Amino acid sequence: MDDCSVPILGTLCYCDQFCDRGVTHDCCPDYWDVCAPVPPPEPILLCEYGGRKYTPGQTFEVNCNTCTCTTSHGAAATVTCTRNRCLLDQSVVNSLRRDPSLSWSPTDVDANGRSSYRAFMNRTLDYGIQLRLGTINPDNSVMGMQKMQYIINETVPLVFDGRTRWRTLSKPLDQGWCASSWALSAATVISDRAVIADSKVTPLYYEHFLDCEVRKRYNSDRCAKGHLHTIWKYLTDYGAPERACVQRIGSSEEGCYPQRRQCKRQRSGPAYRLGDINRIQDNIRWYGPVQATMRVYQDFFHYKSGVYSRPAGSDDREPFGYHSVRIIGWGEDYNDRRRDPIPYWLVANSWGEWWGEDGYFRIRRGVNECDIEKYVLGAWIQPELAYRQN
Repeated sequence: MDDCSVPILGTLCYCDQFCDRGVTHDCCPDYWDVCAPVPPPEPILLCEYGGRKYTPGQTFEVNCNTCTCTTSHGAAATVTCTRNRCLLDQSVVNSLRRDPSLSWSPTDVDANGRSSYRAFMNRTLDYGIQLRLGTINPDNSVMGMQKMQYIINETVPLVFDGRTRWRTLSKPLDQGWCASSWALSAATVISDRAVIADSKVTPLYYEHFLDCEVRKRYNSDRCAKGHLHTIWKYLTDYGAPERACVQRIGSSEEGCYPQRRQCKRQRSGPAYRLGDINRIQDNIRWYGPVQATMRVYQDFFHYKSGVYSRPAGSDDREPFGYHSVRIIGWGEDYNDRRRDPIPYWLVANSWGEWWGEDGYFRIRRGVNECDIEKYVLGAWIQPELAYRQN
């Protein structure tokens, strides 16, 4: 008998590994609990990210990316994330604020993509370009349109704001996650011009084409991207009704019913292209807003205030999309006395009044910033093209 054995029931039982050799059964009854306890579990490895801890296999969201805590045998726990480029990005904001050439300010964005621009949070840049813009490359459809040429006999004023000139101008719309800027901007231009031309006209139902016609006539989704010539041809051929003309029941096109009364529907003449700055200004101040189409890059989604321009050294090969908006005026910015006044266009966007300067933005004028002066369209509102429907 030694320190590893004890008498029991007239014989010896053992408390060492010799007894557990699989040949005999002479281990003490409590051998497995006392002499050979189960080894303690290995320590649980945790991931740390952003000041928080996560267990292996746990997933969490960081801005527009999904992250997972992972472990491999014998290695420390690590966090792996998808590598999407996010619509709102703190690094983009930091870079913009370090650029002394800029005359505009971005919105605040934290490391997790949180911002006052809540609609843009946790979205990818690709998603924003696909659904917050919507105009298909306008080169072919716009550059072939008639270019308006006429002599300007009066001096164009230094400042013009359509909101103060005409109190009836449409406010900035919110197209939501629907690639419809190509249609909404054209329809609001016609609505504004119709009301300016005839004070008896009430604002038009600018969403009518998308809500009631696009699937029936073009077999297309209301949120699909579109060509500018498509909406302008429709407005020339069929126009848009006053808002009071259409009763909406449900969300489908079958839910569009004309009201049971005579109702005016405004049609435009063929769209024309304005090819230089003075004619754009002259056309706006006499007839109302014009439609413009611009390139939109990631930094523009962050715009908060000021006169927008692309950052110095920007790469035009970055992801972008075309977006159609309404130019309603122009002016010069004197906020920074260290530099010359900055000429700008005053533009109504269609991302809601929570974005930018209450839904508007200003962009450099005279340098074709982001192609803003390349694809500018207007149209006449001709009384003889207005007709009544029952």
